[in-house]
Amino acid sequence: MNEMCLSDIYPDMISYVIMIKGFCNVGRLEDACGLVKFMNVEIGNCSPHVVTYTSMIQSFCEKGQTMEALEILDRMEAFGCAPNHVIVSNLINGFCMEGHVEKAYMVIDKVVAGGNVSYGDCYSSLILSCKISKT
Repeated sequence: MNEMCLSDIYPDMISYVIMIKGFCNVGRLEDACGLVKFMNVEIGNCSPHVVTYTSMIQSFCEKGQTMEALEILDRMEAFGCAPNHVIVSNLINGFCMEGHVEKAYMVIDKVVAGGNVSYGDCYSSLILSCKISKT
């Protein structure tokens, strides 16, 4: 990445999303976070969007690091990127699988207050996640 920038070659959003998704797929979550941070700080015209954050949140949740995924949600909202039902569903499922249903409720209240996800979407995910975590 640095070599590209030194040569005045900058990847576009698709390139960044592919690299971030690749890092997530092989478990290099810190590298994915670093790349998102680089996008936020160094490159003004190529900010991460909801697809970028979805890959990261999903990966953290799958690895049982749901609190870290929640931090990513906070970071994305701080940069003006609203969560969608896929992100919320991943967080709810992650907390339920870890046995923290109360934190899932906290996420629901937070995202519904933001106005981008409905209670219906959230509670459908909550019911499914609780059912799956009990089996």
